[in-house]
Amino acid sequence: MIPVTVDDLIVRVPKDGDVQWIDIPERAPANVGRLRVVLLKERDGRRTLPIWVGAVEGNAIALALAGIGTPRPMSLSLMHRVLGMANIAIERAVVTALRDNIFYAVLTLRIDGQPKDVDARPSDAITLALYAGAPVFVTPEMLELPVVVNAPDALSALEVQNERARVEKGRPMEDPPMEWRSFRALPDPRTAAR
Repeated sequence: MIPVTVDDLIVRVPKDGDVQWIDIPERAPANVGRLRVVLLKERDGRRTLPIWVGAVEGNAIALALAGIGTPRPMSLSLMHRVLGMANIAIERAVVTALRDNIFYAVLTLRIDGQPKDVDARPSDAITLALYAGAPVFVTPEMLELPVVVNAPDALSALEVQNERARVEKGRPMEDPPMEWRSFRALPDPRTAAR
């Protein structure tokens, strides 16, 4: 297994104008794409595995990366607390495969002193690992996939992949024009003017 860091969470946003990435009452509705991309970068290298996840799951990862809590527990933060109360440790998350455009992962838990592997969606396994401070790994095959990009130019490489897929699938140009951007570059929804 290859150790990775959860390097970033990126979103598809309008190139121009204000970005509203989380719905806030009395503000314009969210105008970001419906998918997020988690960037898993190998610790001792530049290869970066992008994993496409849903908006809710991606936003949970962004909150965990930023260390932002919520007024009420989200599903996975609640699960992390419940596992802790049951004395079940989260040991690691491993992204294991990509089959039929679906990513797979395994979450390893320590229950009664024994490691137990549980099938999981990568977004859930990664989020729980972030909450627990547990390591994240990928299998060597994952870093050989054609979607793997180099860390310094991950965003531009994903733009090229996005355009190639758009042309191959005959999709129209985005209106308004969009781009990939780190969640860290977006306005903080907690401090947005109302």
